[in-house]
Amino acid sequence: MKYHFPQLLLTSFARPSEVAHRVKAPTFLDGIVVCLVGSTFTGLGLVWIRSSLERNACSKSPKIFYQQPFWWMGVGVFAGGQIINFLAMGMAPEVVLSCMGVWSMAMNTLFAYLIIGEQLNRLGVVTLIGSCLAMLMVLIGTPSSTTSVGDANGIIRALSGPPFLIMSAVVLLALAGLWLFARMRPSLGLKPVAWAITSAILSGYTVMFFKCVSMLIVDPPKTQGPPWNIPMAWVVLLEACCCGTMQFTATNFALNEKDGEALIVFPLSFTVGMLCQIMMGELVFQELDSFQGLGQILLFWGGAALLLICIVLHTEVKVAFMKKLLEDVEQDLEDEAAEIISEEPSTWRQRAATMIARRKSSVDSTDSVSSLLSGALHPEAFPESFGSRKRFYTVSIMGPVGVA
Repeated sequence: MKYHFPQLLLTSFARPSEVAHRVKAPTFLDGIVVCLVGSTFTGLGLVWIRSSLERNACSKSPKIFYQQPFWWMGVGVFAGGQIINFLAMGMAPEVVLSCMGVWSMAMNTLFAYLIIGEQLNRLGVVTLIGSCLAMLMVLIGTPSSTTSVGDANGIIRALSGPPFLIMSAVVLLALAGLWLFARMRPSLGLKPVAWAITSAILSGYTVMFFKCVSMLIVDPPKTQGPPWNIPMAWVVLLEACCCGTMQFTATNFALNEKDGEALIVFPLSFTVGMLCQIMMGELVFQELDSFQGLGQILLFWGGAALLLICIVLHTEVKVAFMKKLLEDVEQDLEDEAAEIISEEPSTWRQRAATMIARRKSSVDSTDSVSSLLSGALHPEAFPESFGSRKRFYTVSIMGPVGVA
């Protein structure tokens, strides 16, 4: 690729006659490659953040998270990945990028194994491989004629048209009904689910709005003036930032709720968010209007369905694996607690052992095991880094949810 972010940004403010000479139009393949790079950095950044929290938990003089240099380094890598994914949105269809978030999850698992020493299990690896194969099916099954150009007037027409407005009204009513039911039946513990679904739906809007902004920067039309001369373009940018902020907040609320186990919130946010992003890609950009026959339709939707199934199975496998791991930890604590805790707690197993031992005097062991089933994403996982304040989660908003 012969273009870079500063050049793309300047181009969005340039005259139409200058655009063709400065920037080569991005292709579908460019967007896929850029998204893979961005998702890799996103996964690495999330693991780096978690690694900083792990190191701090083992330190003799722990610090609050924002005082940890490694935490800020992880945030920098993560932010770089988010910017790269933002550029990819203007190059490839949203229906494809929504499914490619699984690559970030796969990289997260790989880097967690290499950097933190988190244990892997065969079934978990198999489900991740299946997810990547499903992602490949979606890539192959996406209509090849799916292209988008940053036409500011066209974007405004799509966002103000009846289909988008009616769909938004229906979604708003459905969310209101869900929250009303959760409030009326508090005994069911549905607030984390309501927050997770709210976050997932917001991710559809966040990605759609940021894709509009990315198209205006990456691939502006050659026959119009700078898109930023149109006030509504700035309104779209503001809406993107507002939806991203609300998505970030909703995800943090979901994970900090009393019943908000990450192993429930994460797969729910990922799967519903992916479906919402596919729906937005078709509704606003008509990205699925050019299928070439039944075979391509089955390949695309079969890949999307397989991806959702693999995500759910991966979560179930991880739950079973972590339960067995925690049972082993408790047994070790009873038999040789002193030996385990005296070792350098650099792995997840040793950290869990330390945490259980620390809380055994005030909390029943069964409750400790239950609270640790969410692993490093549990609100009480790193009290050294967050103190008495609520846990602060880093959330990916450029694509399917990613959390650290």
